[in-house]
Amino acid sequence: MFHIILTYSPYEKRGATIGLGNLTTSIAPAIGPTYGGLLTAHWSWNAIFLFLIPVLLISLFLGLSSIPKNTVQRSGHLDSLSVLAIVMLFSGFLLFLNQLGTIASLVPLAIGLIGLGLFWQRAKGPHPLIRLDVLQNQSFRLFLCGFLVCQFLLLGVSFVLPNFVQIVLGKDAFTAGLIMLPGAAIGAILAPIAGRLLDKVGPKKPILLGMVLIVIGWLALALLLRSIFIWGLVAGHVFYMIGIGLSYSNMMTTGLNKLTPELYADGNAILNTLQQFSGAVATAIVATIINLSQRNAGYLQGTILGSQIAMFVLWAMVLVILFFMVRYFSQPDPKTK
Repeated sequence: MFHIILTYSPYEKRGATIGLGNLTTSIAPAIGPTYGGLLTAHWSWNAIFLFLIPVLLISLFLGLSSIPKNTVQRSGHLDSLSVLAIVMLFSGFLLFLNQLGTIASLVPLAIGLIGLGLFWQRAKGPHPLIRLDVLQNQSFRLFLCGFLVCQFLLLGVSFVLPNFVQIVLGKDAFTAGLIMLPGAAIGAILAPIAGRLLDKVGPKKPILLGMVLIVIGWLALALLLRSIFIWGLVAGHVFYMIGIGLSYSNMMTTGLNKLTPELYADGNAILNTLQQFSGAVATAIVATIINLSQRNAGYLQGTILGSQIAMFVLWAMVLVILFFMVRYFSQPDPKTK
């Protein structure tokens, strides 16, 4: 989707267009708990998947009818060993995180490391699956890291908050999901608006303002996990989602804008691949922290403590990214303004 946007969207409207595209990927983790909670409250968990089938079919029809049809030369080469390496890498590390703290976790870790080594070796060959020289671009690396940290937060809070509300506050699944809805709606509205703002004033103001709001909102959420004031959690989540709406898609746009056109496809592939992987990693890390806390401090108190520790771990990551973003935009290069 984003490669099509980069190819066909005018440069001066790229921010708004990518913001519209990112509306789905950034807001889906926040809407997911509400959707899942509503269906599981009235039906079984199977309904979550069954109700998605018509949506997927409609999406398939719209995609087939609207994606531009161009004649291309089939000169590409799919390296099957690189595909195998990626499967080993991602599967191994995810299983390692899920089994962290046990001897059995060493097996998937070894598989992941073997996959990493194989992928790195194949990337130096004549037909790399993804051109890793994209990562030599310092600006792209920075915005890639910022984008992935935002994805960490989106999936992390989608796990922590609904579980906290159900286990600690004793609410049902629908209520737990519903508290995510106001922030999701605001983030959805802001994504294309923030992209349009980037097109007009550049990336500095929306990204830095968004990151500051994320830091404040996330800290408020982490501190409020000690209270039973559910509306405080909603307010903190809304505040944080305003920051996500301003910065998330704009970091993707700015990172891709720093690449030359021939590297757009590889940059987009890295962004989308790591976006999915980072979300899974975030969920695994947060779940592991809470699980370890529950073992040591009991189920209820362990959930409270583990949720706060997980939130502060992710908050520290945001602070690091904010520091590097401020330093980057403080450079005298007018292209970064």
